[in-house]
Amino acid sequence: MARRPVLPSHRPLLVLAAAVACATTGKTGYSQSRATDHVYVGTKEELVAKVTGVMTERGLVVARPGPDTLQTPWKVINLPQKTGSYTEATERGYDVLVYESLRVTVISIDARHHVLRVERGSASALLGKQNTLNAGGVLYNRLREAYDRPAPAGATSPGAAAVALPRGTTDPEFTRDPELGWVLLQSVDPDGAHAIEHEQTVVSGCTHVRAPRPPTPEVLRVAKDCPDVPGVDDLLAARRLIVLGEVHGTQQAPEFVGALACRSASQGFPLAIGLELPQQDNPALERYLASEGTPEDRQRYLGTDAWRRDWHDGRSSVAMLALIDQVRALRKAGAEVALFGVDDRSRTGDVRDGAMAEFVDVERRRMLDRAMIVLVGNLHAQTTPGKVTAGYLPLGARLETYGLRPVSLLMAYDSGTAWLCTLQEHLGCGVQQVRQWPPRSKSAVLTAGDLATTAGGLGSVGSAVPDTPLPPRFVRLWDKRSEGFDGLFYVGPLTASPPAIESTARGSPSPQ
Repeated sequence: MARRPVLPSHRPLLVLAAAVACATTGKTGYSQSRATDHVYVGTKEELVAKVTGVMTERGLVVARPGPDTLQTPWKVINLPQKTGSYTEATERGYDVLVYESLRVTVISIDARHHVLRVERGSASALLGKQNTLNAGGVLYNRLREAYDRPAPAGATSPGAAAVALPRGTTDPEFTRDPELGWVLLQSVDPDGAHAIEHEQTVVSGCTHVRAPRPPTPEVLRVAKDCPDVPGVDDLLAARRLIVLGEVHGTQQAPEFVGALACRSASQGFPLAIGLELPQQDNPALERYLASEGTPEDRQRYLGTDAWRRDWHDGRSSVAMLALIDQVRALRKAGAEVALFGVDDRSRTGDVRDGAMAEFVDVERRRMLDRAMIVLVGNLHAQTTPGKVTAGYLPLGARLETYGLRPVSLLMAYDSGTAWLCTLQEHLGCGVQQVRQWPPRSKSAVLTAGDLATTAGGLGSVGSAVPDTPLPPRFVRLWDKRSEGFDGLFYVGPLTASPPAIESTARGSPSPQ
């Protein structure tokens, strides 16, 4: 599903994030801040067991006062080594004991996704009168003896009694503990922690990110004419998840993804690409990618349901097949590019977006060593609840909930044509005239193509395409997310791309 949205304009940013000086933002601070909203995958009990193990290995006694909570017993942290250090306290006539406890709360997004709220709590109590402390320090010595006594083996308690505060203490105050949160993340999800550390390297600009291995001469030969795409290098180097919201049925959207694949391969970076093709056809797609791409190989692959559907809405176009062939050529040359369909043809509506999100979630976490590009219709790409129908939760919004932090970009373009399906003037699919987006005039009379790609109520954007000349393709990030999008990708004038199966039947040249 793809419609032409309009958004509020924002000051553009051509980098992944605002420039951060290496001296003021260290890797540790960035990592700890990211740990606070990290999403863990698995059952709640699996996560609880892992967190308990990490804390126990660090010498902490851990209780489970509730089904979602782990906590250490309250411990006095300000008892001095000698009674004499209580002089000031006895002069005031009382002493303050400070207690501390660590608490980890599992917040479940759903049965598979969870966030950890890691906190350090403090409470205080008034201890004794002046004459009590002066009477040989009996009360103090008793507390000190209990404090120093080692915990017996197997003393960890699962009950709330193990973390109950002593009588007379103030109400506890808990604050986030990012340091412990980062420690837990490194131990419980080391792949996720490594991805955060790598991203920090790019965001800070402190270190040039090097490819895991240089591209082979054959890859450089195949990718020798890669077009420049300003604004995308930091996203690729940081291994981000990039969701591109396209208008279906154009040559330019698949060509844009091909340009990113070519650029990534020419620099030696691995890449993953998801297309709005059925997951069910991925085995056939993988066989075609591994083939020589002969006419027989191509016809065999085009025999799958994705290409022989009755409703050709632009996703099974000549340009999409050309993108697949481009990836096949890069892989044959030695480039590390994964390609798969993310759609689920057995589902419709909101359930379909849920199935796509679950598939992307699994693939993304399996391939954190690379950037991932997902090309879908722009309504699916929104990272906030969609405005098509009440309660519609798009793919992008679900990926955001899963903690994958997608960078969602909308396609900007100049006027041209697109192969679209429309219910306006007639029921059917074909070449439609499409006005440029963002539009220059709000009073223009909309064509059938405009109506097929426009979603009402998505706001209005100003001139997102600058007047000054720029390359035919670029990425522009806004300073803040708007209407569920982080920026745009510009592809130039549009040209319709018809269904691949119809072009092949007419004897049109096959993509190479």
